[in-house]
Amino acid sequence: MPGPVQISTAPWRRWASKLDRIVTDDGATIDFHGDTNPYKAPTILSPIELSRVRHDDVVRLLTPAVERLNVNGCKHLPDATIAAVAVNCPNLQKLCLYSCENLTDASMAAIAETCRELTTLCVAQCKKLTDVSMVAVAERCSKITALNLGGCKELTDASIEAVAKNCPQLTALDVGLCTKLTGASIAAVAQQCPNLEALDIQLRAQLCGHVERCLVTDATIANVAKKCPRLRILSVEEISDEAIFAVAENCNSLEKLSILGWDIEDDGLTDASIVAVAHKCPKLAALTLQACRDITDSSIVAVAESCPCITMLEVPFNEQLTDASISAVAANCRNLTHLDVVSCNNLTDVSITAVAVNCPELTMLEVDYCDELTDASILAVAENCSKLTTLSVDACDKLTDACIDAVLANCENLTDACREDLTEVSISVA
Repeated sequence: MPGPVQISTAPWRRWASKLDRIVTDDGATIDFHGDTNPYKAPTILSPIELSRVRHDDVVRLLTPAVERLNVNGCKHLPDATIAAVAVNCPNLQKLCLYSCENLTDASMAAIAETCRELTTLCVAQCKKLTDVSMVAVAERCSKITALNLGGCKELTDASIEAVAKNCPQLTALDVGLCTKLTGASIAAVAQQCPNLEALDIQLRAQLCGHVERCLVTDATIANVAKKCPRLRILSVEEISDEAIFAVAENCNSLEKLSILGWDIEDDGLTDASIVAVAHKCPKLAALTLQACRDITDSSIVAVAESCPCITMLEVPFNEQLTDASISAVAANCRNLTHLDVVSCNNLTDVSITAVAVNCPELTMLEVDYCDELTDASILAVAENCSKLTTLSVDACDKLTDACIDAVLANCENLTDACREDLTEVSISVA
């Protein structure tokens, strides 16, 4: 008779081995994701593996020694897991629960009750949370300095006003896509948290073509700028020169500015305020101006000449930009790593070739719908940008297989997803 069926334990051992690598610093850190930034790729577990993390995988690691816990991307963890964190980790200081979809007010309130040493909390995209738990967190965790609530759409001004009142040491706040907020709560933060250094209030939601109007006005942003002069990172939308002039005048340490326009002919934001930022904020390293239709080459040339530290420039859907501005960036910002000029359809090979030749640190280039580009510029990218990880060239109709093949052959650091995308583009242009 055949012997008993042998079931291999190798997959389990591999999984257990990975889990063992998650605990570091003598048990003080449990990090499933590999980075506290929720938008960066994990270094230990893949996105698929993260989605498979279960209650027991986490709970068996919890002890009073744990000070930092990162389960970013572990989407299917039950609420009971977070409740267990509250019971077992009273000394917790940093907690990242990004996209933990089952998280509710019950477990978050338990965290607030027992984890009084919390300084950093990320519950972005935990869409079941309401004011009930966030007010509790604010009232009981007064040491919080960094709070990410992005995408928690049930939260209202009550939560943010409670944070402003009880967490005076706050330095970073992300309420992007919290669409029930108004300028009232942001004004409270400005008034009571003068050490604020990072603020994301891009509140709109774009779903099925519908845009929920932003309720944060120019006056609100101007007030933040005046009350919080240490501001280094600011992400806003639907604002005009009034707000950005105030930022330029008061926030001279600004390093990152992101402005989402409304894709309309006159949104009130002009070159005048962006030029002011360029002249008053020399430390600027990252600039996003999306669909700001009144922005011209003047803004980008001023930024290029006055802010040589620029490493990231995103100016998609700005149809007035030409080779002049992007060539100025190439000439002055040699450490550029990320360039997004999607749908800037006045650009030609001249500027993109200049970027390729002068910016060898480039890792991400997005030129979709720049339909004047030819193989010449992309071949220059392939030849000069060996660190490239992402290239997006959708709807660049003049490209041929030759330049795509050159990029695939010469840019060894391209992500697998990028290689797949470029292969599809190659097939479509063949």
